[in-house]
Amino acid sequence: MRYITGSISLSAKDGRLLEIVGTATRITHQQLFELARLKLIEVKKQVYDWRVRRLVTHSLLKQDKTLFLGSDPVYSITRNGISG
Repeated sequence: MRYITGSISLSAKDGRLLEIVGTATRITHQQLFELARLKLIEVKKQVYDWRVRRLVTHSLLKQDKTLFLGSDPVYSITRNGISG
């Protein structure tokens, strides 16, 4: 199956991650990973990192600026993420 360049196909796991971020309003990268593991959404860190990076790249999640050097990125959901 071919997709239009720049488009994204959302899986159930993507939707569940977006739901967590939407409920939390703002959440750090590590907090989101811990919740994803607890809810058995994604247990492998490398796959989780790829999934979140993909959601940020397609503007479904917004990566806010970190306040302190070396701290985890903080995510919030975008309007596209809510409707996605």
